[in-house]
Amino acid sequence: MENEEKQRIIKWVHNVLKHKNFDKIYIEFPDYNTGGGYAAEMAFVDVTGDKEGSKDIISLIVKKSKVDLMTNSELNFIDLYKNEINLYSKILPHFQKMLKEKQMEPFKNIPKCYGTVNEDNRYIIILENLKNKNFKLHDITKPFDLVHTRLVFEAYAYWHALSFALEDQDPQKFKEFKECNKGFTSPKFIDLSIATINKEMDSLIEIYKEKNNRSDIIEKLKILKESNRDLSIDIFSVKDEDYQVIRHGDCWNNNFLFHYKEEGTDPDEVMIIDWQVSYAASPVLDLVCYLFYGCSREVLDHLDSLLNFYYNTLSKRLIKLGSNPNKCFPKEILIEKFKKYLPFGCAGSTLMAKMGYKTNNEYKLDPEELMKEGDFNKMFEVEIPNWDEYFNRIDGVLSFCSEHGYI
Repeated sequence: MENEEKQRIIKWVHNVLKHKNFDKIYIEFPDYNTGGGYAAEMAFVDVTGDKEGSKDIISLIVKKSKVDLMTNSELNFIDLYKNEINLYSKILPHFQKMLKEKQMEPFKNIPKCYGTVNEDNRYIIILENLKNKNFKLHDITKPFDLVHTRLVFEAYAYWHALSFALEDQDPQKFKEFKECNKGFTSPKFIDLSIATINKEMDSLIEIYKEKNNRSDIIEKLKILKESNRDLSIDIFSVKDEDYQVIRHGDCWNNNFLFHYKEEGTDPDEVMIIDWQVSYAASPVLDLVCYLFYGCSREVLDHLDSLLNFYYNTLSKRLIKLGSNPNKCFPKEILIEKFKKYLPFGCAGSTLMAKMGYKTNNEYKLDPEELMKEGDFNKMFEVEIPNWDEYFNRIDGVLSFCSEHGYI
């Protein structure tokens, strides 16, 4: 089976590199495995291409849909695979074309895609391997700091500006992209997601009772749980609200790679990866989810300045693209939507704080098991070595939201 899969990969790589016109191609598998994330398999491939006596060395990641997930019609993972294929094969190339026409630098905060493949109902994306360029995951056991956060907010501002400019200047094309990437169309997937977060909030309520019986936070968590279903359905459902972008959609720690010039220094570049959940929605959801899934109270205390930084960066980018920021996305709408969607990020933070202790993704996602359990909690089971540290982190986030009247 492994040899058969390697032969498929070799064929895919040959096809996507045809434009290079190599005289000969040598393909090696330095670390062949079927690991990756919960919903994808990865194969690492090193390519050496000979052309007129010179060599071109290309390091690739072949990202493949998982066959066993494709067969479950209720969870409809196929939509997630289609989203990412559409993002790399249709949406991103059009955005890069826009930038080129405006004589602007290409969007650089996304891995280079060499090509996509749809074969026998399998979805494959062939990307550059960023690890060879010294990009690394942020330490999952630590919250993002301000430096990392500003870098991500800048990248999101650049990305969101492209959607706003496109809708402003070519609304029909933007409508086409919205119809490509529609988000979650599986009611069962949405139900399991809501149940997972609600179960985590129930656990946290019990921890609060044991810790210090803070009745104010306990009541806020109960209210948050009651509103979580309606808000989640509102977010996951396809709807035609104003001021939409093609959002990233999966804003947790392991979907950002950072470049560091030297060990122990601040990052100078970020790459945003895993676009399976990209769909048309408010750009504020990317900001909310990033902040509450990965940041601590210390970063949230700078919320106003971070939102100003994001909006100023977005505005400057839109002006360069030839659009009016006050028309495309007024600042008052940013603040209004942030307050609306913040409870969604806050609810999710109760689960994502636990993910800071999950240092591997060895769990094999089993759709039948998940549907039997009624939630995704088995995916997030983890040993927490320091409960005080976990509690203090999540308490800081919830206290911030409560003190400012967000929940």
